[in-house]
Amino acid sequence: MNIFKSFFFTLCILFLSTTAFAKDPPIRIGFNTWPGYDALSIAQQKGFFEKEGVSVELLVFESLTDIQASYERGEIDMMASTTLEVLSSQSRGYPVQTILMTDYSNGADAICVKNNIKSLSELKGKMVAVEIGSIGHYMLLRALQKAGLTLKDVSIENMVTTEAEKAFIDGVVQVMVSWDPFISRAAKNGEGYVIFSSSEIPGEIVDTLSARPSLIKSRPNAVEAVVRAWYRTMDWIKDNPEEAVSMLAKFEKLSIQEMKKTLEGIQPLHLKENQKAFGEKGKPGPLFANTEAFQKFLLEYRVLKKKNPISDILNPRFIWKLEVE
Repeated sequence: MNIFKSFFFTLCILFLSTTAFAKDPPIRIGFNTWPGYDALSIAQQKGFFEKEGVSVELLVFESLTDIQASYERGEIDMMASTTLEVLSSQSRGYPVQTILMTDYSNGADAICVKNNIKSLSELKGKMVAVEIGSIGHYMLLRALQKAGLTLKDVSIENMVTTEAEKAFIDGVVQVMVSWDPFISRAAKNGEGYVIFSSSEIPGEIVDTLSARPSLIKSRPNAVEAVVRAWYRTMDWIKDNPEEAVSMLAKFEKLSIQEMKKTLEGIQPLHLKENQKAFGEKGKPGPLFANTEAFQKFLLEYRVLKKKNPISDILNPRFIWKLEVE
């Protein structure tokens, strides 16, 4: 009996030891090269995730649509995207919750046209390179609205941004919708200019970091660590602007000047701005009303399949927990 007890005790010790040292799998975050998301690469390079006690695997995609598809296939745990992808996945039956806003697009997203097109009304009948279902598709819709046109008034060619840039430069299409640096390169090399940008619809294109509700429930401390690492990175960028721009330029494979120009097209949203947008407990901030209005707009144009409560989509618990230093 004593031998059995000793053997059983040893097994328990081994089990507890193994459990204690077992590591949680890394949190997989998907994002594409966009100035509002690129801080994730700095967080990884500077070891800020590790310093906050969380293991993170970053996966870089070519487009937001690819990120959304990967999320819906269960390949990533968190995604950096616009509100459109969040609302779209939720309406398609893939639960997702926004835990922070990274930035507002303030000119970086744009529509580039050939020099012979002088006004938005002249887009009628033109072939437009844009990724269907993307935020660019939404921005095209908004631009056409301002000219009294609809999506039926243009011919859409479904292309990811690299394809759109090449098609525009080669003269295959006269209009392309994308973001910097693709827009600036297309305008420079394809005899074009920006006729409409996100600066004309301020606050409508919101970039976010969102997570699976199941991850938030099962590993709240890890999700909080990601949020802390994000704001730690934002503070570091603010204190070290030159080194930050150099790192971002290297990551995006741009010159320092190109990177600086690209960054001019976004408005980074720090913790204070997030807390104001999300509001307080019992008193939702303007982000809730804005997201509700955006969802209504997308439903009207049948971009979304169904309406969802905004409280199921926005999760401010981690923003509320942090303090502004």
